[in-house]
Amino acid sequence: MKTRLPIAILLALVALIAMPLVALAAPIATPDTLTIHSVECYRHVLEQNDQLYIIVYTIDYTGANPPEDAQEAWLCRLMNGAVQLGVTTPYPYEDDGYAYGFMSIYFSAADAPAWGGAYTIRLEGNPTLTWVAGAPPFVTTATIVWYDEVTVAAAQERLTNRLRTLAWVIERTWGGTYDLVSDTPAGKRLTDTGEEYFVNVIDNLRDMCPDLFTAVMTTPDFPSSGIVQIYYTGGDDKDYDIHGINWSATSANVTIAFDIVGVDLKLLRVGNPGTVVVGIREMVGGTIQAADLVSGSIDGDGFTTDVGGDWEEITFSDKYSLTKDDQFAIVVRATGGNATNYVGWRADSTSTYTGGQANNSVNSGVVWTPVVGESFMFVVRAFDAYSLSYRNRLAQRLVGTPLDMTNLASNFNMSRMWMTGIVYLAACIFIAIIATWGAESKKIAMLIVMMLLLPGALVGFLYLEVAILATFMAGAGVIYVFWYEKTS
Repeated sequence: MKTRLPIAILLALVALIAMPLVALAAPIATPDTLTIHSVECYRHVLEQNDQLYIIVYTIDYTGANPPEDAQEAWLCRLMNGAVQLGVTTPYPYEDDGYAYGFMSIYFSAADAPAWGGAYTIRLEGNPTLTWVAGAPPFVTTATIVWYDEVTVAAAQERLTNRLRTLAWVIERTWGGTYDLVSDTPAGKRLTDTGEEYFVNVIDNLRDMCPDLFTAVMTTPDFPSSGIVQIYYTGGDDKDYDIHGINWSATSANVTIAFDIVGVDLKLLRVGNPGTVVVGIREMVGGTIQAADLVSGSIDGDGFTTDVGGDWEEITFSDKYSLTKDDQFAIVVRATGGNATNYVGWRADSTSTYTGGQANNSVNSGVVWTPVVGESFMFVVRAFDAYSLSYRNRLAQRLVGTPLDMTNLASNFNMSRMWMTGIVYLAACIFIAIIATWGAESKKIAMLIVMMLLLPGALVGFLYLEVAILATFMAGAGVIYVFWYEKTS
């Protein structure tokens, strides 16, 4: 028997989706205040020779705002004479995007206009709307402050400091309605509210300014070599200095046999510490042994100078096999450094890590002193390892994108992945219903859902194990529909 959706319901759904939203909008008045406070251009924020323009503005009505939010009603154009180079709109967060706020325009290196050009910024009403004054109101400025920091790291540091200040200014200009930035042991970081506003104003902000975000957002992007479940990556609130004869190490337990190929450590530098050597050493009776089992090195002069540190990847000269239930230590030294040129290894003074602890030595590793209750920030890399860490990496893919449902989930007191999963599964079911109606057969529904589950995990909508389990369940449904029901 053919299965059909009720035609009336289907037509109603189509009508709702396709129905044009026609409204007779009243003419928009000229704002009482229309100001461009500043325009700054930063070079090398993601790659050499790219450009990011930051425009701080006020669009203010002393009475009621127009029905249209600022994103609909206003445009900000970067102009070279009469030629438009780029355009953006206000993000409607506080007060629908009116009053005080900022916008951004980004150009990749391939698309960037000439550096330091005689450009103007024009903030104007949307010409497609009707304005009381006839022509849309506008304001322009030719004052652009240019910041060329030569390197990406330096540009990101300057931009990070600027946005910290801007977040503080906006928070107070908005009258304390929102808490946008807060002090943490690692410095000023955007709050969840601040993140929501800033990442929607500046695309790829997490990549430009990772130090604006909390530790959970700066966990390294692990490459395809994979990791095992041996790591400690959050809660760092201090660092230990490593130079000359002052070495540091962290111990760890081997939870599953694997071949170690490298580590990720959260490090920073003061001055120029030179070459940093990282080795894996055996532990016997809780004591770190004298010789490296395997090691690798990295140039410490290239580390960040930010007090919060950054993740650095150290690849060993060869892989080394570790056996389950063994204990080992990651030993870090910078023998060419001194008291003014050293490496800082970020640590958590209230660590919850149970697999090991921090250790320090003041005589080149001859004697080690355990630091009880503390752990350094580290991640172990394994050869061809698979673990739930891969699942976690997939689950972070939508963070900071337009599909990030963190704030929606918080409104329902749910986790981000629960909300994302529910929305995705609902979408899968909807697609299956439409396909079932089109094919006039219910048998295809389960097959479609099954085909969509794993791609959903790879994109970041579902946890990988949830997608696998649901795929098996859907597969069982497919077998029932196509085989058992047919034979019976």
